[in-house]
Amino acid sequence: MILGIIGSVSEQILSPEVRELLSLLLEPNETVSIRVEPRYYSYLLAQDVEMGRARSVSVMGDTPCDLLISIGGDGTFLRAAKQAAGTTAWVLGVNAGRLGFLATTQPVELMTFWPQILQGDSLVSEERHLIKATIYDENGKATPAGEALNEVGLLRRDMANMISVEAYINDAYVATYEGDGVLIATPTGSTAYALSANGPIIHPQCGVLLLCPIAPHMLNMRPIIVPNSVRLDLSVESRTGTFLLAVDGKSTPLTNRSRISLETSAKTVKVAHIREHYSYYAALRNKLMWGQDARR
Repeated sequence: MILGIIGSVSEQILSPEVRELLSLLLEPNETVSIRVEPRYYSYLLAQDVEMGRARSVSVMGDTPCDLLISIGGDGTFLRAAKQAAGTTAWVLGVNAGRLGFLATTQPVELMTFWPQILQGDSLVSEERHLIKATIYDENGKATPAGEALNEVGLLRRDMANMISVEAYINDAYVATYEGDGVLIATPTGSTAYALSANGPIIHPQCGVLLLCPIAPHMLNMRPIIVPNSVRLDLSVESRTGTFLLAVDGKSTPLTNRSRISLETSAKTVKVAHIREHYSYYAALRNKLMWGQDARR
């Protein structure tokens, strides 16, 4: 088995739980080849972690990993998922951050089931779709803008002024959204930024996209769910002449003369879970605190 490890380097000190997990994952094993992303490898060396037979290389390399483990929060998981997209690698998120809606596995859970995982048991996977964004300039020249597992956002750059986003689906005019911007989210991303913008929660196995206005000027502008087979074309008008295109949180300033085209990517991500410890509905209850009485 080829095991890849990607981790967050934002914490100055490794927690005891993560340190114990790493000592287990990095144990010498003749049947496991371990790749650690260079930045995380250097971080672990500085933390006096014994690296064993692990190599500091691109975790995907020429041969995809069989299992790619992200250790951190949802941001780290997204980074791992982008590297694994379109390959046969399964991505397992270990929560060493805060909320961890995507990185659902706790270190102690992975340690408990690691022997079974090495034997090819206890893990299940589900495919998640990505959105592909393309920028067209005023001359029609296309530039790839990346792919998102959560969402693509068209956002105002100047906090004092709203923007207008004109939306078309398969060349049919939908509406012009005036406000702070618009999100186009996958079902995976429906519990991310779109949730705070009053969008619906969508089960990750649904084949849809979510078009969600952010703080719309007209309160009757509501989110809309469309099939993920459509193409969305968006153009922006702002008083400053610029706006932000954000792909899973990484933003790029663009001018009003740009047009953004969005469609479902041909690539998917195989998200892994420990069979005995995962339920999407349990994640909703626990992470979003559904039904919890704050008075208790």
